[in-house]
Amino acid sequence: VAYRAPAADHPDYFPLTLLNAALAGGSSLGMFGGGGSNKSCRLYKALVDTDLAVNVSGSLVPTIDPFLYAISAVVRNGHAAADVEAAVDAELARLVTEPITQVELDKALKRAKAEFVLSSESMTGQAQLLGMAEAVVGDYQWFETVLERLTAVSLSDIERVRQIYLQKRNRVVGWYEPEE
Repeated sequence: VAYRAPAADHPDYFPLTLLNAALAGGSSLGMFGGGGSNKSCRLYKALVDTDLAVNVSGSLVPTIDPFLYAISAVVRNGHAAADVEAAVDAELARLVTEPITQVELDKALKRAKAEFVLSSESMTGQAQLLGMAEAVVGDYQWFETVLERLTAVSLSDIERVRQIYLQKRNRVVGWYEPEE
């Protein structure tokens, strides 16, 4: 499931990054925007813990232009892609009645900061992130302000980006199915 998403220099990029971290576990702040999963995140509990999927992940690639926020899952044998899609939809709908909590935001922030710090720990990692910031945003200082921009995200920011970006009219759904 892929939703339209803002460019990396847009004010909504960091709130959406932390919403992804709360939902799927990854912050997507690495060079290619990939995020791993985390067993305490909402989509993991809804899909993997219920045996609908083998894994689930979210990805928000930092780009110069608006791009996509993607939620991907591998369907467990014996289940249908439609069931997994319905479970993702149900979990996203649950955000309306059960918004991300401060505890979830704090965990997401801690995870995102850790991923960013680890990815920039080496000289090579720093060079890659500085180059990406210059190429994607046109300003290497974007890299230097990531941690403070993440820390500035509030629960109201998370709810605002949920309302803007995670709408069915704003997405594309694709299924990969094996050939017999």
